Amino acid sequence: MTEKFPKLKEGQVALLVADRNTGIVLNENFNYATDASQKVYRIFENTDEALKYAKSLIFERNSVECYINESENKLLYFLDIENVNTF
Repeated sequence: MTEKFPKLKEGQVALLVADRNTGIVLNENFNYATDASQKVYRIFENTDEALKYAKSLIFERNSVECYINESENKLLYFLDIENVNTF
């Protein structure tokens, strides 16, 4: 179980990071998230900010994948080292 999906204001998005090899969600320190008390969502004011952060993170840590979701936890983007250059 991980942190509950956050309530987002209009225009905001939430970014979730996971280990690319296992799919296990990572906490804000990039360790496996093992309980609901760990922070796993990063909130951005808009999609552009989230994409910029995700791309930077993936180039720094090739072993992660990023999910960018809008309100209601609807997936907008999935990024990993294989597709990061398309964004």
